[in-house]
Amino acid sequence: MIETTRLDAPLVVGAGVAGLTVALGLPRAYVVTVAEMGSTWWAQGGIAVALSPDDSPRQHADDTLSVSGGLGVEKVVDLLTGGGPGAVGNLIALGAEFDRDEKGELLLAVSSNNYTEAGACFYQALDLARRQSAKSMELRAAMSLCRLWQTQGKKEEARQMLAEVYGWFTEGFDARDLKEARLLLAELAGSKG
Repeated sequence: MIETTRLDAPLVVGAGVAGLTVALGLPRAYVVTVAEMGSTWWAQGGIAVALSPDDSPRQHADDTLSVSGGLGVEKVVDLLTGGGPGAVGNLIALGAEFDRDEKGELLLAVSSNNYTEAGACFYQALDLARRQSAKSMELRAAMSLCRLWQTQGKKEEARQMLAEVYGWFTEGFDARDLKEARLLLAELAGSKG
């Protein structure tokens, strides 16, 4: 039997463009709480929108379709990625605050097509963590690189590398990073190829 709960206020699930737009459009009498957890690793606290001159909605659409496992519908993805810049403008008009540089310009992450630079940064982080014998940091860098490799179809290489780093740990398996690593290993093992 399914239990239902009556809420006296709106509940917004999701903190992406859609969730933030709904939350910011609510009457000010409602309190908005943002949970510190989520399931979209690649968002990393941001919104994937093509705003820089070296990025485009088409690149975002291609990236989305390439990692959608065949579930992405091209017309829908095109609509969403094409509307992204306008959605960010609407969020700003509603009062959303975004990180800005010293000139007041929006801070932008690496463009969607820059996997080579991202991989180089993850390798650099791995190397530094290893030189400092910082196993927790090594695990985080390894997970980031593995997620990148996963999107590039290098699932077995990702699984092998992460298993090696994860295997070093002998305790603390209830820690968040180790739980995430265990889940990622299971995901990679289940999708070899």
